[in-house]
This record gives sequence, structure tokens and C-alpha cells, in this order.
Amino acid sequence: MSDVDIFRYNPARTAFNFVMAGLLAFAFTAKGKDIVLEPGKVEVVVPMEAAKTAQFAAADLTNHLSQIFGSAVPLKNKPGKKVVQIFVGDSRWSRDAGIDVSGLPRDAFRIKSMDGRIYLAGRDDPKCDLGASLAKGEYPHQEHATSFAVCEFLERYAGVRFYFPDEYGTVIPKAKSIRVPETDDTVKPQFNVRNCYFWNNGRMPDSKDKFGEPDKRALCQLRLRENCNRPPSCHGLNKFNIPQRFAATHPEYFQLRKDGSRCTELPSRKRRRAGQLCHTSPVWDVIRADTIEKIRKGEKYVDIMPQDGMQECYCRNCMARYNQTNDFALATGYCSDLVWSNTVMVANAVKAEGLDGFVTQMAYGPCRLIPDFDIPDNVAVTVAVGGPWACSRKDILDKQVEFVRNWSKKIGRRISWAWTYPMKNYGWLQAHGVPQHAPRAYFEFHKRIAPYVDGCYIESNQQNDTLFYQYLNYYVFSKLAWNPDLDVEALLSEHHRLMFGAGAASMARFFDRLEELWIGKVAVPSLIPETEIGPVIYPPTQLQIYREIYSDKVMAELSGYLNAAIKAVEKDSIEAKRIAILRKRFVAPLENNRKEFLDAASVPAELARRKQSSAVNLLKGLSWEVDPSKGSFVDDKVRLGRENSVRLETKGHNVSVALDLSSIAGKFVPGASYRVSCFVRGEGIDIHPNARGRKGMRLDFAAGGMDVEYAQSPFHDLRYWCGTYDWMHQTFTLKIAASSKIAKAAPQFWVRSWNVKGKFWIAGLRLEKMEDDRQ
Repeated sequence: MSDVDIFRYNPARTAFNFVMAGLLAFAFTAKGKDIVLEPGKVEVVVPMEAAKTAQFAAADLTNHLSQIFGSAVPLKNKPGKKVVQIFVGDSRWSRDAGIDVSGLPRDAFRIKSMDGRIYLAGRDDPKCDLGASLAKGEYPHQEHATSFAVCEFLERYAGVRFYFPDEYGTVIPKAKSIRVPETDDTVKPQFNVRNCYFWNNGRMPDSKDKFGEPDKRALCQLRLRENCNRPPSCHGLNKFNIPQRFAATHPEYFQLRKDGSRCTELPSRKRRRAGQLCHTSPVWDVIRADTIEKIRKGEKYVDIMPQDGMQECYCRNCMARYNQTNDFALATGYCSDLVWSNTVMVANAVKAEGLDGFVTQMAYGPCRLIPDFDIPDNVAVTVAVGGPWACSRKDILDKQVEFVRNWSKKIGRRISWAWTYPMKNYGWLQAHGVPQHAPRAYFEFHKRIAPYVDGCYIESNQQNDTLFYQYLNYYVFSKLAWNPDLDVEALLSEHHRLMFGAGAASMARFFDRLEELWIGKVAVPSLIPETEIGPVIYPPTQLQIYREIYSDKVMAELSGYLNAAIKAVEKDSIEAKRIAILRKRFVAPLENNRKEFLDAASVPAELARRKQSSAVNLLKGLSWEVDPSKGSFVDDKVRLGRENSVRLETKGHNVSVALDLSSIAGKFVPGASYRVSCFVRGEGIDIHPNARGRKGMRLDFAAGGMDVEYAQSPFHDLRYWCGTYDWMHQTFTLKIAASSKIAKAAPQFWVRSWNVKGKFWIAGLRLEKMEDDRQ
């Protein structure tokens, strides 16, 4: 194989805009002296006293170079003779070469090559043990910039690519030599805050929990070169422990509820909104004093953002300070002036003490609006916006960008960072197995807000949000976070070429189609009301997703692209294995979940089951309590089978219909499980644009005081039915706790409408005792 000749680095050009020839040969015209790395003629040097992070980075570099050359590259504690040395980390040798890492910004690093030597160094916290952290699945918050320098060196000069962290997602080309031009380059990120929140389900291929060691989620964060720390700004008042300290002695510090009680309960997992504060009370004297003390003790940033789920306080002083035009709706910013005036008060008090520290506050929910008064420069402002999926609607995207720009203009500097919500606020889009692949949307959104922010935090943490679905989204974001001149099309084209070889063209069509379906179909419902954290999505139903958007024809199309790619590459090649992984992780879950849902929603299948089942319908003979004056009817025209259909009609008011179970209440057995099934139909069920809270049609079970687990069907994560659809079957289970007592009141089934207009039918409701949970 020919030598790997690399383009000379040009910071103004994307680092990925290479011209490829053969498997991995780069066009190169030498100007000046190059350092040539060859097997047996290169060594990696890291002194024994170096920081543990530098030692990990040196071993990482050695490992990759050894794979590239096909022979071991030695790792030494001091330089040898007559070979090229690559010095990793801060050392006497790097300092002799004029590299002073102490003057570098956080996360920045130097790459310097001269006189046959190469230096890779950044600031590393001596307390950071990068290898140990990764092995535990933890991404360290201490500085480890030398590891970033090693990643950059491997990508820039050796052609390595880190798409996702295993043998299939890492491109390591084979080469006889690597040429490195003389250079002295300081590299620093465009975004100081670069976080993709992997949370519970950041899983890699073939993994239920972890995929080897070190943990692949943490390793992915390293390869993406995420920041090691960011200024805190996430409901920081929780950390002041005000309820624990003052609930008993100062109830006036806490929210006055509408019923006249004070919110003095201690927060817990079941009472997340307990301990809410009154923001016109003397509690702010405590917060001010505590903030000053924290900064005096060494904290640089103190987060004073209100508690999560902030509730309106009905005391006279708070009511006088609120903007009440929209009934305290979360998106209106009803207490923006109050919250920001408190923030300014604390910030000015910090300045008056002569302290060098910041308070942080987020433009979010009730306090999202820009106040009329000045905000001191020791307030680190963050903003919450919806994020990349806003690209499905240009008007929504423009509105979010304008919101960020206006805040930046207000404070006269870049916003500390933006908090975005792909998949969190879009959780209803997550029909099981549907890939949320849209790297161009990630690029467009973050490119547009880049002039106004110093970073971005991506909260993407819902049930089906696997890391694998997101790997190209995160990869594009991470590259843009370092390189403002990124060419996203060149980046994606390179990914397809390096990962899939001769199958690149077919795989490009596969990925493009996934993005087209997600952004063009799934994330573009007919109605997207704007909230403080972006658009709240009311998506197509799962029936529409699985039957219409990912139809039989579309599924055949996606499979066809993969089949064509497999035919284009050599059998048993790494490219063939990668295509197989994509089929397994992107298409197979979609096929399986789609089939499972459509089978479960099948009306003929459920009718056949009922015909064969010996289970008794405990609801036989019971009737819905309809009231035509309130929008509920027994429908004799639109019906399913011999059973009357109950119809709810609403033009926006909430309507309901009940099925009284008092006559069978004594038949519920503690410890038993019950199967609930029904057929539902919808016609033009639309959400009201200003709706708050629950939205849609829903079947509820009122337990009458019994201790009941109410389990939604695994196929139906849309808890409220919306849209237009023909009859489909739905099922879920009720489990009576073994310790549950007999119902104190009459149990009931309720069909309710919440903040919608349209028509809804429910028919064939059955309640059957299950012999076991598998029935």
C-alpha cells in the first residue's frame, strides 16, 4: 500500500474535505520539510511523572499507530536516538520547544512539529485519571486536553475517524508511512460547552448495558471531544436545601397555594414539586448570603435558577409582580421580571463584596422573557430552546434563533450556553424502533445559533433514544463545535465512503431517506405550539407512523438500499460487517416493532382472539353513562360488531363518559392482573394551540381506592389519542397490589377528552382476569 500523504492543515478549511484515492491515499504536495513516521522509526514519549491523562493519551496514540503500521510502536519514558519522537503531554521537552500549556484556554491544545520531533500537549488536571474514569463508564469533569490533541493528530494526519467507539465505527487505515508537515498550531473549540447527554439508554451495538471496557458511552464522549466541564445552570436553587433548612421555622419562605396552604413539604421522587419558594419573600436574603459564601469559598459559578416545575405563588406580593395575561402558562414567562430582578440583586451583591465570581440563570419557562433592566456582566446567562428538530418548520427555527439572538444582544455578549431538547420534549415522536437520524438538522440549527452562544447542551434522553440512532447527529455536532467552517456535505460524504467503501452510494441514499422521513414526516405534525423549550410536538399516531410513513413500500425501499450496498462490497469485509450492523440496529428494530404494533392493533386478530378465549368479560351487561347535552352518545351508526359504540364529540370543551363498576367491585382479586382491551376510532381530533397539560382522548381507570398499577401497553406510548384513524385495537393491564384493600368507592372506567376538538369512538371494552402476566 502506498504512503499516506496528508493535506497540509488549513484552519480555514474543514479538516475533513479530503480527496480520496484507493482505500485511503491522500493527495499531497510537499512544501518545506516533512516529518515522516515509519514503522521502526518512530516512538511515543511520555515521562513517568506526567499526568495520568497524558499517559493514557500516549498509550492511546501508540495503540492506533501500531494498528496503522501493522507493527508495534514503542511507548517510552524518555527519547531514544535516530528515530522520530512524538512527545505527549506537558514535559520538559515540550517546554524546551516553547510550549506553555498554562497559557492555553480550557480544552485547547498545541500541535507542534519541528526538527524531527512532534509535540502534542494541552492542559491536564493532575487529579484526572482518564483511563480509570472511562473504565467505570464516567466521563471526567477535570481537564484532559492532551487526549484531544491525540485525537486531532490521528484524524488530521493519519486519517483515523471516530464515528462510534468500536471496531465497526472506528476507521483506522493501514499505511507504510505518515507525513507530518512542520507546524505550530494552537487548536481551541468554537464552543466551550459541548455536551450530548447520553443518560440511560446510550447503548452501542450488541449491548444491553455496556459494550466492553472502557465503557463505550464515556469513550464516545472523549472521541467527540466533549467539554470536561460547564458553568452550572439547572434548577440550582434545589442545592440550597431551603425546604430542609426552613420548612419548619419559616413557612413564609414557601409558595402560597391557591387553597391558602404553604408548599413546605420536602421534595422526594414522588413529590418533585414540593418545597417551592415564594420569590418575593425574605428567602432571597438567605440565597444572597449563601451565594456570597459559596463564591468566597472558591466556587466560580453559583446556579440560582428556580426549582424544576416552578409553581406560581398566590401571595399578594408575587401576584403583583406576575404577568398574568396567560394564566401562568409555562411558555409565557409570567414571572420573568421577578426572577431576573432577584438574579441581578444577587449578582450586584457579589460585586459589592469585591468577589470574582458569577451567578448563573436560565431563560426558561416562567422566566424566559428578556427584562427591561440591565443584567450585570457577572451573570452567566443560559437559554432553553427546542433544538435541531425545529428544522422541520422554518418558522419555528427562525423563532428559536431569534430568541437566542435577542438574549445575546440584551447582555452584549455570547450566551453562556444553550440547552436544547431533541427527543425530551419530542418524546411522543418516539414510536419504538424509529431512528431519529437527521445530522443536517443538527448542523443547521447549531450553525445558526453559533454566533450567539458559547456552547450547547443536548438533552436527548427518552426511552428509544439509543446512542446508535444518534451517532451521526452527535458526530456532526461535535465537529461543528470545534470547526466553524465545517462542510457538512463533505463530512457526510466522507463518512459514507470510509465506512462503506463501494457501498457508499447506496448507504448515502439509505441515510438520506431516514433523515427525510424523520424531519419531513415524523417531526412535522400539523400543529406545533411554541413553548419555552421549543415546540411541543403532537405527532402522527403510531398507527400512522407504522402504516403510512414507514409503510410496506418504504420498508422495502430501505431494505433495498442495504441489499444494494451489500452486493457492492466484498463478502466478509469490514464494510459488509458495518452494513450488517446498520441493518441490525436501524432497520431490524423498526421492522420488529412495526410488526408487533400492527399485529396488536389489528381488529380482526383481536376479534379472533376473543372468539377463541375462554376468559370472562367482567364488564358484560354494564352500560356507559352517556349525556348528549355534554357531548357523549351511544352511536348506532358508527359501530364495531354487535356492541354499541360510545362517541364523544367536542369543540374544545372537556367531555367524558363513565362506565360504573360498582356492581363488580368485589370481584377484583388482590395480587391479580387484568387485561383491558378495546377498539378506538378517531376523526379530526386536533389539539388546541393554547392547550396546557393533558391533550387528547384517553381511557382512564379510577381504582376506587384500590392499590393498582396502571400499565400502558408497550405498543402505545402516546397516552392521549389524537388525529384521524379507523378502528384499531388497544390493550393494557391493571395489576391489583397483593396488599390492596377492597375498593372504598365505586371503580370506574372513564373516556375523557382533554383540550381537543373532534370525534372519538370506543367500542368493545373488555376486562378479563389474567391467569398470568403473559396472557
